[in-house]
Amino acid sequence: MEHIIIGTKDGVDIAGLWWDARGEKTALLFHMMPQTKESWNELAQKLFDRGLNVLAIDFRGHGESGGGNYKLYANEEHRKYLLDAQAAVGFVVQRIEDPVPNFVMCGASIGANVALHTAVHYEQTEQTVLLSPGLNYHGISLDPDVRASRDPIYNFEFLYITSKDDDNNFAETSKLRDIYGGELVSYESGGHGTDLFVLHPDLKDRVVQFLTS
Repeated sequence: MEHIIIGTKDGVDIAGLWWDARGEKTALLFHMMPQTKESWNELAQKLFDRGLNVLAIDFRGHGESGGGNYKLYANEEHRKYLLDAQAAVGFVVQRIEDPVPNFVMCGASIGANVALHTAVHYEQTEQTVLLSPGLNYHGISLDPDVRASRDPIYNFEFLYITSKDDDNNFAETSKLRDIYGGELVSYESGGHGTDLFVLHPDLKDRVVQFLTS
């Protein structure tokens, strides 16, 4: 595992953890608030062990990244997490010049919304895993207009994960599945985002199986 710093197009230093398996597929992992890139460590190691390259980043304002304090952000600043994700894609493309890398995107909460926005703009995406996505987190929306942003329609697979004890997230995630299609995994309890891994330790293996199929 390598600690890296990636520069965004608006000049913010983004910290990341890079596992280089010399593989043809790369997993990009986007955390929820207030977590950091380290919240993915166990899943990242499992994916690396299965031959995937893995990159987990700290969004701006979080962890070791620049950009101030996310707690003070307005929605406009939160939306710039999309720039952080674009920089992550650029890092991988530069590191793996040939062949062009195939991606899988995995995100939790607001990171799930970032993952989908990133996936629809990169045609080499193969799968997305969305833990507790929402219709709109701090201005990062997954309304039906996102679906129209890619032509032809998505050629990647979706896995949604949610819990019925997570306020209205089960309803929102179910609606997103109806919009975009894919497989929905729901639990009676377990909380939000990567917290689901705590009560459901088998979930990591299920995610790995999906992303390596």
